[in-house]
Amino acid sequence: MGIALPGFNKPLELIVTGAKLLEQAEKELNVKVNVSTDFELFATKREWVRGSKPWPYLDHKLNSFNPTNAFWVEAVQNEETVFLHGFRYDYVAEDFPLWCRTWVSGLHARAGDIVKIEEPAAITSERVRNLNGWLCHQAELWVGGSGHKFKWRALDILPRLGVILAYIQWQPEAIWALVDPKDVARGGVYRAGNPHIEADFLVWQTPAPGMDYDREALATLTKSELEVMVSELSRTLNTREAFDEQEPALLASR
Repeated sequence: MGIALPGFNKPLELIVTGAKLLEQAEKELNVKVNVSTDFELFATKREWVRGSKPWPYLDHKLNSFNPTNAFWVEAVQNEETVFLHGFRYDYVAEDFPLWCRTWVSGLHARAGDIVKIEEPAAITSERVRNLNGWLCHQAELWVGGSGHKFKWRALDILPRLGVILAYIQWQPEAIWALVDPKDVARGGVYRAGNPHIEADFLVWQTPAPGMDYDREALATLTKSELEVMVSELSRTLNTREAFDEQEPALLASR
C-alpha cells in the first residue's frame, strides 16, 4: 500500500529524509530534538535563552494556536536549549504583500507596539504576488550552542528538518519567513534551506521595539523547491551513509 500526501510526488522520500536528518542531528550535533505545540512553554524557553518575549507571530497571548495550526522545534544539548524554530499555518486569500503588511501591523498593534510600515516603492515579483492559499510561516529561528562550527552545521540540518515536518503536517503551497538582511548577506538564510529572497519586502518607517534594522527581506520555499531539496538531501545522505559503511574497511586496508 502506498502513502499519499496531496501534491507531493515522493512522500516516502520526504519521510525517510526527515528521519535521516533527525539521526544526523543526534549523532553529529549531539542534540535531542523535541517537537511541541505548547506555545506557553515556547515563550518561557525563548525568554530564557534570548532574554525577551517572542515576536507577535508566535506569541500565544496574541494568537489562537492549537495542535492543528502551529508547532515548534527545539534541540537540546547537555540539558540546554541550543536551537528553536517555530511554524504556523494560515490561509491567504488576497494579494500576499498587502495581506502580509496588514497582518504584521495588526499583530504588533495587538502587542502594544507602535509601528509603521511604508507603502512599497517597488513592484513585487510575480512569484510573491502569486503566493496564496494555505501557507506556512516560519519564525523565531535561533541557533545557540558554542562555536561557529556547531552553529553553521546546525543551520545545515535543523531548519530543514523543521521544514520537512511542516510539509508532512500541512502540505502548504509555500513556506515563508521575514528575515534580517544581515542574515541574508552572511549566507545563513540560504544555508537554512531558503532558495529565494525578495529584498526590502517590508520597509519600516517605525520599527518594532527590539528591531535593529529598518527593512526585512522575504524568504520563500515552494512545494516544488522542497521536492528538489529533499531529493538532493536524500542523495547526499545516502552517499554519506555508504561512505561511513565502507570507511572501516578502507582504513583497515591502509
